[in-house]
Amino acid sequence: MRIVDAILAFPALVLAIALAAAFGPSLQNAMLAVAITLAPQFARVARSQALSISVKPYVEAALSLGLPTHRILVRYIFVNGLGPLLVQSAGARQRHPANCQPRLPGAWCPAPLAEWGADVSANLQFVRSAAWVALAPGMAILLAVLSFNLIGDSLADWFNPRRRSELD
Repeated sequence: MRIVDAILAFPALVLAIALAAAFGPSLQNAMLAVAITLAPQFARVARSQALSISVKPYVEAALSLGLPTHRILVRYIFVNGLGPLLVQSAGARQRHPANCQPRLPGAWCPAPLAEWGADVSANLQFVRSAAWVALAPGMAILLAVLSFNLIGDSLADWFNPRRRSELD
């Protein structure tokens, strides 16, 4: 966790840009830089879930029955700690501001690849004659972001036992 704390000491955007520049200009290197930058958030959530689940009575009962450690990890701790990680990966906002959805620009794609934001920017000059040319990628961005936010909120509601009892 000390390595995670060291990575979190740097601003995420600055670290991601520095890593992408150090790795070289390719999509794989940019994805690796973003993964390294965002991994500490997932590591913190996973560690906190594992620590809180490991003291639950059913885990202590499994230990007292003599179940193997790997079975306890997979069957009890991993399965019960997976929900918050799925919510985090969907980008849903958590209560704590440090766990808010990551906001990194998608401007790291190399120039020849298609990008919705670049399509909107390039087609703004045609808004008066053919508005659909700029509106189509803009609506695609809107629908993609909205769907990920709705999926994240649904996962947060589903995996939160207090909210789940209210929904049933």
